[in-house]
Amino acid sequence: MPRKYVLIIWLLLIIGSTILVFNNIAIWLSRNDAPVPADLIICLSGKHRIAKAARLYHQGLADTVLLTVNTTDDVLVQKGVPSSAVKLAPGVRTTFEEASAARKYVRQNPAATALVISDPYHMSRVRWSFEKAFQSMDIRLVFVASDLFWPQHTWFNDPFARYQVASEVSKMLFYRIYYGLLDRKTTPEWVFKWKKRYLGFLKKVLSF
Repeated sequence: MPRKYVLIIWLLLIIGSTILVFNNIAIWLSRNDAPVPADLIICLSGKHRIAKAARLYHQGLADTVLLTVNTTDDVLVQKGVPSSAVKLAPGVRTTFEEASAARKYVRQNPAATALVISDPYHMSRVRWSFEKAFQSMDIRLVFVASDLFWPQHTWFNDPFARYQVASEVSKMLFYRIYYGLLDRKTTPEWVFKWKKRYLGFLKKVLSF
């Protein structure tokens, strides 16, 4: 086959792959599971996540909710979850730290199945972080998305979704290198400074 035809085929494959990834990136980011009965609900901090955790609790899917970041149980108690059912894991600043804090809790309070709650755009990074943190433990993790609206197929037309896609893809790359390849366990202050500047830049560029 003439070389120019080989180059044309490769170019078409690259263009086709780029279009495929572009069209499906929001779907990949939001991969999640159907909720099942569990021993524990792990709720990552956030308004829609907390609402989902309370709803699953009231549906009887678990009798304990572990809430990260927050220092009080008020946000869940206000939604009818009894204070005795809420456990706290404060002092964390990243998704990976949330996963590590949840792992520490489960080591002290064994669970066979846990529902991990976050927003749709966040699910891929949550799944990676928790599966890495819990990789040596005998537990089934079920990743459940909140009810926050997420335009999987039209994300590029939505300023909020555009920002979250760019943000999550960047963070996922960082996580795989920093917490994965380099196997770091803690997050230095320079990471948070860089994150603040970078996310500010994304908001300006993507008009969010």
